[in-house]
Amino acid sequence: MRTVKLGRLCFWAFVLAGSVWVMAQTNPSVAPAAPGQIILRSIPLGPMLADINQLSITPDGQHIMVAGNAGSRLKVFIDGNEGPAYGSIVQMPSLGQGTAPRLLMISPDQTRFAYVATKQPGETVMVVNQKESPVYERIYGAIFSPVGHRLAYVVTKGNKKFVVVDSTVSLAYQQLSVGGFSGDGKHFGYVVMSDEKVATWRAVVDGKVGPGYSTVSN
Repeated sequence: MRTVKLGRLCFWAFVLAGSVWVMAQTNPSVAPAAPGQIILRSIPLGPMLADINQLSITPDGQHIMVAGNAGSRLKVFIDGNEGPAYGSIVQMPSLGQGTAPRLLMISPDQTRFAYVATKQPGETVMVVNQKESPVYERIYGAIFSPVGHRLAYVVTKGNKKFVVVDSTVSLAYQQLSVGGFSGDGKHFGYVVMSDEKVATWRAVVDGKVGPGYSTVSN
């Protein structure tokens, strides 16, 4: 990627999927208050925030997500479409092992664009294609299926934990372990500790709770 400053504008040029991409933003050292433009290939998509936190682009070069500051709040643009303003955009650990935390998440089929945002302290939402989930106290792990666009994430409400898969919320649990999708993306499983006098661990696959065991291992 190459950055060039020319008068009031900064240009970023890079090659992706065999195409040259150019993005332009107002040079903050010259005119800090004026917004630039998000340009996808040769098509202007709309204004760009002056202070960018992260940029994500689909592998085929067809879609772009940009997160940045809007005054004291933060916003995400998807293909130039402006999302709501939030107190923060949360870097989300993946439920998959060895996967780095992401601020902006894109499904493998490139049809869903997700991020976690806080409306105010103690009020967190998952935003998918700029539509908010119900409000939770905290969302602390998320993963897309290896194929398609199924989304799973872990949330807390009160002192209980829940797993949300494709907007379906699980039963409440005291503890749960990291889960994952099957290779074809059709199934999602995780391990939970039932709220009982004696700690009992159970596997949950596609929402169905299995028999209890005193110990479990990977």
